[in-house]
Amino acid sequence: MTEPLSEGILEQADKRQHEVFETIALGEEAKIFCRSKLFEYICNAAEKKVIDAQVALGTVDPDDKTEIVRLQTVIARFDHFTSSLNELVTAGDSAYRLYRAQLEQQD
Repeated sequence: MTEPLSEGILEQADKRQHEVFETIALGEEAKIFCRSKLFEYICNAAEKKVIDAQVALGTVDPDDKTEIVRLQTVIARFDHFTSSLNELVTAGDSAYRLYRAQLEQQD
């Protein structure tokens, strides 16, 4: 026997709302992490490695493709780390605004 259509719609709505809440929570966790001493330490250490990699790229043998790729990876890893955190914060903020707008429409 199949479930009534309304039950399927309610389940989908509950799942979407749960995903919205998870996105909001993850964004808030990312904000908290970005204000932490641990984040500051990781960023400072990574920035030093990035600067060292950038300097090394200027002097590396142009035929040493393995070393060039390794140095580029060091730089890209930091860029990816910070952009991923920014994306989490932005997604959480957007989900929160969407949730607030839906609440206001219900009132």
